[in-house]
Amino acid sequence: MTDKDDNPGKIGKQIVGLSYQQNLFNGRWTNTFFGKYYGMQLKQDSILTDEGKMISGNDSKSFWGYGVASRYKIMPDFGVKASFEKAYRLPEVSEMFGNGYDQIANPNLKPESSNNLNVGAYYGTQRGDHRIYAEGGWYLRNAVDFIYAKTFQSNSQVIRYENTSKVKVQGVEGEVQYDYRNLFHLTLNATYQNSVNNTSRGEGKDETEEASYGSKIPNMPWLFGNALASLGKNDLLGKNTRLQLNWDMQYVHWFYLTWSEFGTVASNKRVPNQYIQNLGLTYSLQNGKYNISAECRNFTDQRAYDNYRLQKPGRAFYVKLRYFIH
Repeated sequence: MTDKDDNPGKIGKQIVGLSYQQNLFNGRWTNTFFGKYYGMQLKQDSILTDEGKMISGNDSKSFWGYGVASRYKIMPDFGVKASFEKAYRLPEVSEMFGNGYDQIANPNLKPESSNNLNVGAYYGTQRGDHRIYAEGGWYLRNAVDFIYAKTFQSNSQVIRYENTSKVKVQGVEGEVQYDYRNLFHLTLNATYQNSVNNTSRGEGKDETEEASYGSKIPNMPWLFGNALASLGKNDLLGKNTRLQLNWDMQYVHWFYLTWSEFGTVASNKRVPNQYIQNLGLTYSLQNGKYNISAECRNFTDQRAYDNYRLQKPGRAFYVKLRYFIH
């Protein structure tokens, strides 16, 4: 925390959880019950809003979350799982106070609450030197006071975080892993999700239907995936050493920067497709006690953006040294 002349406000956040695990049928069925406490204290020291008003004050809020997760092994290699959670997301400092540059303060930002449901299945097996693991699932998230980044039509580089009354998120995701001995590893995963404004009308009974009702939430990717491959060998450059080459790729499909309904496909601003690849080489000694890594991020020098179409750095090189104290 800094002096109030340097920082317009302060946020204190606490999250405390407690869980209980239950094993039935010799461990084939596992249930986990849990509860969480969320606390937030806000001190606003003369925040300037986008309307030009100066406000200040103190506020304290608390919330309770809960949930249950269940997993059942139908066979030793195959099982199903499901979970439900009543969860809260507390605003971040930058979301509420801005950064004085391209993020405008919104001291009235509320915590986001949601009911989350997940259903999935998994399969894992070891066949000789080969190990395969796969899992997939479907999820549903009904959120209230959903926090999203709103861009301004006059300047799409300036954002303010706001609450949308109701948002419905549905998606499917999957991942596959493959290992061959201690030599090769491959991971592939992908996610498709549909996040739409589910607020049909305002708080008053006579309010008209929201223009963005049923539209995708802006600044949120809806199709993305990752790939990771590593090739390594022990004792190649000496006893108790390992040399490993790592490659990974992140793909994000294009998505709208603003509400998709406010304009045409040609006129709406959007964040383009992104294919970012990283390459790294790691050499470890004495069974991993000493490590040196060299990495090239975005080695194809593709244009990369964050969620607000602000360009991120291109090709970059890094060297990292690690030492583990046993």
